[in-house]
Amino acid sequence: MRNFLLGETKELGIKMSGADGVAFKILEARYEYKNHLGEILASGEAIVEDKAIYTNLTPTELGFNQVCTFIVKVQSDNKEKGIEQVRQDITVNVVEEN
Repeated sequence: MRNFLLGETKELGIKMSGADGVAFKILEARYEYKNHLGEILASGEAIVEDKAIYTNLTPTELGFNQVCTFIVKVQSDNKEKGIEQVRQDITVNVVEEN
C-alpha cells in the first residue's frame, strides 16, 4: 500500500525476480491506475530499468483503495516456459494535505 497527497508525484512500482532462479527478460510493461469504482484514471507504458518496473504517478482524485496494476510480459531463459504475463496490484490511498 502507498499513500499519496492529492496532486503529489511519486514513483510507484515493483521489482521482478524469478521464482525458480532462472534468468528472464522483460518484454513489455504497462500499468492501469483505477479508482475504487474500477474506473481507469491513468494508464500507459511503464518504465523498465533492469528488473524494476514503475511509473511516476500523480493522483488527481481523492480516495482510498485505489489500485495501480502493473501488467508485465516476461520471457524466461528456460525455453520450455515460454512467455508469461504477470499482474501485480498496489493499493493507493489519496488524501488532502492538512
